[in-house]
Amino acid sequence: MAEIKGGGSVYKARKTPTKIYPSSPPKTPDGIEFLYHTINRERADQVEAAFQDRIVTTQILYKPAILAGARVNFSGNRWQIHSERDLWKIVPFPSKHQVCDWNENLNPNWNPHDSGTTAEPDSFFIYDNSYDFSADRFEELQEEFLQHLLSSVVLEIEYNPYFKMDRKIDESADAFLGRCMERARAEFEKEVHNLTETLHRLKDRLQQRLEREETFQDEIEAHDSKTTIEDIKREMEDLEKQTQAKLSEFEENLAGIAKESERDILRINRSHTSLLRFALIWLPYIEYVIQEKDSRRLELVPSF
Repeated sequence: MAEIKGGGSVYKARKTPTKIYPSSPPKTPDGIEFLYHTINRERADQVEAAFQDRIVTTQILYKPAILAGARVNFSGNRWQIHSERDLWKIVPFPSKHQVCDWNENLNPNWNPHDSGTTAEPDSFFIYDNSYDFSADRFEELQEEFLQHLLSSVVLEIEYNPYFKMDRKIDESADAFLGRCMERARAEFEKEVHNLTETLHRLKDRLQQRLEREETFQDEIEAHDSKTTIEDIKREMEDLEKQTQAKLSEFEENLAGIAKESERDILRINRSHTSLLRFALIWLPYIEYVIQEKDSRRLELVPSF
């Protein structure tokens, strides 16, 4: 009997399994990498605590899976985006008549520290003749994986359709909006200048009229002079309001254009995809025999 220690608990792998499973993995062709996923001690501790003293016996069982990793990039597209990422998947190894489900990922957070080259002592393996571990099958599955990436991996680009500006991969929404506003002001700076110049000329003319009325106030009737001056002042106030309103409207229009946003979906091609690793990985499960009053039941728990 072997003991697997972790977090203060002891997980006993018994030599007397409840079912008959092979005690060694199948032979695989040379050139095909195979490895063992390490046991997640924290998960095993949680299961042990949940079942407590109802556990009669345990054993470690390994199931076959595929570890596949690839590096993809979106360089050379029309948005001048240079984005590179590594994608990793662990999916159940399909039996002979099954289709591999590449959308399933049993451990999205896998890293190389989660694997080793040896199995836990006194463990067993779940597989039969329905599993094809030949070199041809691995080549077929590898091609399936690459085709899956080509059809499913995309990069979503947010862009401003007016300025044809794209949001960078690590750029915040506020930063992108700020860049678009700067571009909008630069594009329409001449229009703003023309608008303000026109309004300033109108204001100058009214100011000149007001000064003339005030200068010659004594030469005309007081009532008429007062009325004319008040009218000019009201016109100047109205012009000031119009100026502020037009500038505000202009600013809103610029903001509206800067906030325009559409999305484009970019896909990878074969030349921008490189395989990093493709291996047979054995995933550990702990099978518990649980005492339930007058009966017993089996509980097979993923431990990776």
